[in-house]
Amino acid sequence: MRDPYDPRFDNAKQKEVVELLRRGTYQVTDITEPPAGSVVLNSRFVLSINEKEGEDPIYKARLVIMGHQDPEKGRIVNEAPTVTRSSVRLIIALSKILRFKLWTRDVTQTFLQSKDALKRDMYIRAPRGQNVMEMLGSNKPYFLKAEKPLYGLCESPGNWWATFRDHHIKTLGTKHSVMDPCLFWKCSEDSLQGLQIVLVDDTLSTGTDSFMNIEEDASKVFETKARTTDFLFTFNGITIESDSKSSEAMLRVHQSQNSLSLRALDQNFTPEQFSHLHGQLAYIASSTRPDVSFCVAKLSQCRPENATKSEARVMKKVLDTLRIPNTLVYRRINPESLVICVYADASFAGNVDHSSQIGMAIVLKDNDDNAALIHYGSWKCRRVTRSVLAAEVHAFTDCMDYVLALQHDLSSILDKKIPTVVYTYSKCLFDTITKVSSVSEKRLLINIASIREEYTSGS
Repeated sequence: MRDPYDPRFDNAKQKEVVELLRRGTYQVTDITEPPAGSVVLNSRFVLSINEKEGEDPIYKARLVIMGHQDPEKGRIVNEAPTVTRSSVRLIIALSKILRFKLWTRDVTQTFLQSKDALKRDMYIRAPRGQNVMEMLGSNKPYFLKAEKPLYGLCESPGNWWATFRDHHIKTLGTKHSVMDPCLFWKCSEDSLQGLQIVLVDDTLSTGTDSFMNIEEDASKVFETKARTTDFLFTFNGITIESDSKSSEAMLRVHQSQNSLSLRALDQNFTPEQFSHLHGQLAYIASSTRPDVSFCVAKLSQCRPENATKSEARVMKKVLDTLRIPNTLVYRRINPESLVICVYADASFAGNVDHSSQIGMAIVLKDNDDNAALIHYGSWKCRRVTRSVLAAEVHAFTDCMDYVLALQHDLSSILDKKIPTVVYTYSKCLFDTITKVSSVSEKRLLINIASIREEYTSGS
């Protein structure tokens, strides 16, 4: 926690409040008491220092509304989805399959560029003792009237998402995914031009030179930083690197720096420390390290206040594994023989509470066995499983739900039907699906019927 009165941040604070006023984010009023029925919220500065080796530190300040005090936040619908990890891997894989270029872009001061103004009467108290009103040319403690979404307000993410979604659909002319609303693609009359995923203010794009120019022109509607097309760049904490700019070069995806910076818990760890480290491990495991996904998922079943040295030892083993260099590699796959390959499995009654652990892995591959990992996961089955077959069926149906949505999106993107092959290690499940026989567990009838329908239809 930085000292809010640190004089080194004074220039950054003044620059922030003046810039917000220039953008019309708020108005300086001459009232000492807001109107009845209006919302009044406090504000504060979030301070940070951007330090780079060999350069002078940059002091930053951001004025943030204390939205957690908003009495109306429970009645406001906030629709602001974030991109899924599988969509990130999908767009990387498609960039190699289609020989497209890959680049990122960052929108600056995102929420302030929302198209819609605030629909509520809202007043802001300036941070106490920060001389904000003096920075704005006033010597009295007047209120600021909010006009546009500001950081901290519960409706700000939703307003920005609506603005950016409309920009993609109406300006760029894209379509969006069924399984992930943050995945967009644009097609011409005869071919795919490009794809883009959105994570709040960051975008990851791939496409032809034509789509690159279209995206560049369309981005001028907002204030953005220059796009990044280097051999090495980062998106959402994931490092994407290439040997060269050649379309045949392999792409390596990893989080090596994040993994090496983590430290094991000491003997007298607190629940907060356990929860914090588990969150970091879960993020890395779900993004780039499927080899530790099962162990991290098992750890999530332990409440932080109940964690013991046994869980700490498991965490240490996971950290030791993460320190071994390992990357996801994406290489060229022949689109003519592209197939979705899926594997689903279950561990019956293997958890501490005798529940079942289920999981899946989904890859794209061609006839030469070149493959790209798209999705994976391990999680506790939410339904009661009374047999090995029940656990396998639940894993299989969860997997089918996801892969059918993926197949639909891929078929729409590539404008052709992509076949799917599903694998299972369970001979019992295989026989149940492929043979017309009754099932003793009646609660499985609907799931098995849906699997048989997909099997017989040849989807």
